Amino acid sequence: MIRKVLLATFALLVFALTGASARADDLPVYRGAAEVTGPATLSLAGKRILLWGIDAPVRGQPCYAGNKTWDCATASAKTLLNLVGDQEITCEARRVDRYGRVFAVCKAGEVDVNRALVEAGMAVALPNETADYVAAEAEAKAKGIGVWRGPFTAPADYREMLAGHPQER
Repeated sequence: MIRKVLLATFALLVFALTGASARADDLPVYRGAAEVTGPATLSLAGKRILLWGIDAPVRGQPCYAGNKTWDCATASAKTLLNLVGDQEITCEARRVDRYGRVFAVCKAGEVDVNRALVEAGMAVALPNETADYVAAEAEAKAKGIGVWRGPFTAPADYREMLAGHPQER
């Protein structure tokens, strides 16, 4: 009896492990013309795709350059539009959340769109998702380009502030 229970447990464990890896390998790839729907969001093949590993300014979020305020969310969306253009985009899903949103790395030809947006200073890296874009963010920050032209609140912190949950200091 114990032998059967151990054998069944082992079989379930093997099934669970192979099933989990198969699901990770089966994440979809989307191709086609993409529409920019936000600072780090595309619509492609009928799916809402968020650029994985990065975060961009929130609509209405102010950015600063010297004494001037500028609309960095709109600037980020325009930069994304310039990167995407009218060429075919390939987005490799990294995960799909419970709301069906696809988080993906997208390429325009050989250009990693996610990385290019961070390199332009129009998005920030999310090191809790991947370290792939951390160096690009540090370089943009050192150059003082994009959102790094002045004081900048990370998009996640800005969202928390809008929701009435200011960050503790």
